[in-house]
Amino acid sequence: MEGVYEPSTGLLQLSGRDWLLRPAGYRFVSFEGRVDAEGRNFQGLVSGAPRCTTFNLSRQPSLAPPQANCVIETPTVQADQVSAGTIVQELASKGSIDLNILFDFAKSTVRPDGRIQLDELGRILMSPVLAEHKIGIYGHTDAVGSDEANQQLSEQRAAAVRDYLIERFNAPADRFEVRGFGKERLKNPGAPLDEANRRVEIVLLSDFSKHSH
Repeated sequence: MEGVYEPSTGLLQLSGRDWLLRPAGYRFVSFEGRVDAEGRNFQGLVSGAPRCTTFNLSRQPSLAPPQANCVIETPTVQADQVSAGTIVQELASKGSIDLNILFDFAKSTVRPDGRIQLDELGRILMSPVLAEHKIGIYGHTDAVGSDEANQQLSEQRAAAVRDYLIERFNAPADRFEVRGFGKERLKNPGAPLDEANRRVEIVLLSDFSKHSH
């Protein structure tokens, strides 16, 4: 199969030959058309199977590795992702929760797979349960690097989370308190280089019961 990705539309322009389609009785067909990046919707012309007008393309692992310049990165669900329901439960019972927001290495740029966790956070923060509460966003790092560098990075990452919530969910900026603690408050002091120390802490700054009824 050959294809060209169109970033502006999120579509793949595809050209394929000798495909087997079950709806028409396993016939060989050719097609010219476009499919979205998730492989769910196909639009185009099919030739070689007159009775086959609708079908789905299934994606299977390729036997050969793709060319480096043709790899399209798609977000994957991280193993330690926390659901919106768990977030509100932790905030209600403990007043805070640590989230592993995925950033580019040594940067404050949220990775595409990190946005999935932020979307879970944003949905619950904007829900009626928490919409009236003031929220602290506190950045933390591990012990790699200097105090100054870690302090700056933790502040920038906390600010990146706030900015995402403002842009994505239209949350008011004055609702959030943004702070960075660098490596001052390690979650796992016995292992200062552990990745568990690299986190964003979400803190409930107003009484949960005050607005939850």
